[in-house]
Amino acid sequence: MERELIVVDGRSGSGKTEWAQRLSKELGYDVVSLDEVYPGWDGLDAGQALVARTLLPLWLEHGEIAVPQWNWSTMSYTSTRRVVSPAGLIVEGCGALSRWTVGLATTSVWLETAEAERYRRAIARDGDIYRPHWMRWAKQEERFLALHRSPELAHERVSN
Repeated sequence: MERELIVVDGRSGSGKTEWAQRLSKELGYDVVSLDEVYPGWDGLDAGQALVARTLLPLWLEHGEIAVPQWNWSTMSYTSTRRVVSPAGLIVEGCGALSRWTVGLATTSVWLETAEAERYRRAIARDGDIYRPHWMRWAKQEERFLALHRSPELAHERVSN
């Protein structure tokens, strides 16, 4: 069975989660968010590697996966979420589109949003817990984007 993999990426606060949720309702596909698997505030690389190198190949083969759930309160993996979505899957998050996932994706979308708006959205979404980590996370994004050039890999670039 051929499976459809849609990857949605963009910087923090660009609207990836909402975009993916709307698409999920439209297509009936499950969503895996990298926010579920990042191992903490310094975990962009580790989280996206887990998805790209382990979870996506398993999903492509079987149509289902067990997604580890990072608990941001205990700062540890505490459970898994079973995802059964044989026809299609949407993966969203910073780092979702990389040199490793571009060849697996049927469709990839990069969301562009101005930094001031991204910051406003991120703080409105996560509150003061995110404020001290904004620059820490942004540095990881910048390094990741310099390495993978994610916007250039996207099938579609959307101003959001």
